[in-house]
Amino acid sequence: MGGEAYATLKNSIAHVESGAYTDIRGDTIGPSSNPDKVIVMVLRLDARPYRRTDTFTEVTVPAALLKAHKTKQGTWALIHVLEGRLVYKIVEPGCPSSNEVLTPTTPPGVVEPAVLHEVMPLGPVRFYVEFYRLDEAG
Repeated sequence: MGGEAYATLKNSIAHVESGAYTDIRGDTIGPSSNPDKVIVMVLRLDARPYRRTDTFTEVTVPAALLKAHKTKQGTWALIHVLEGRLVYKIVEPGCPSSNEVLTPTTPPGVVEPAVLHEVMPLGPVRFYVEFYRLDEAG
């Protein structure tokens, strides 16, 4: 996967790049010579999908997604890019910022509950957002 890895963390899955293991709260998860390089966003294993947006393009993306916004507490999201490139930026005050370029060949961008973030198309793009919450039975 070109220097990328997946780590399983206490009932969670996180996408990380090799070398840095820092979660959104700034906690070190594993060894790194540069812990500020990558922020690990976590999607809990017991979270289940419950809604999906339409597919957006650089023309149809809602303006609200282009500026800082957040999901509700208890709601995670995955940003899936089907074509093109999309910047996914974490802008939560008090947390390290992150700028990730999502493409069809990268894992989806993981949005944790109530974390301020925004997206920005880099030219023509097609993407959708899939929302998750905890399994009601668990």
